[in-house]
Amino acid sequence: MNQPTEFPCPETCPNRKATGLDLFGWHVDPLELVLHGMILICLGIPAARASVKEDFGIEQGLKWLTAIAGASTLIRMSPTDRIDAYLKLSGKG
Repeated sequence: MNQPTEFPCPETCPNRKATGLDLFGWHVDPLELVLHGMILICLGIPAARASVKEDFGIEQGLKWLTAIAGASTLIRMSPTDRIDAYLKLSGKG
């Protein structure tokens, strides 16, 4: 008997790989891309505005950089592909 080497995930499986983009060797799903855009809007724009002030120093720059890098890392490590797959399967996404 021939056994399949890989078991297909059924339609109701929330761990299905979501469709997305491959950027620089990383797979980025649409929900993650939207969240990174929100980081750019919510943290990047205020950081750019603060950076043109005269009293802006290295300490403030490091705080902004740490906030942006921390939020990006948190999103990158979150299971957004599972959330996106679940929303597609449930008909809400």
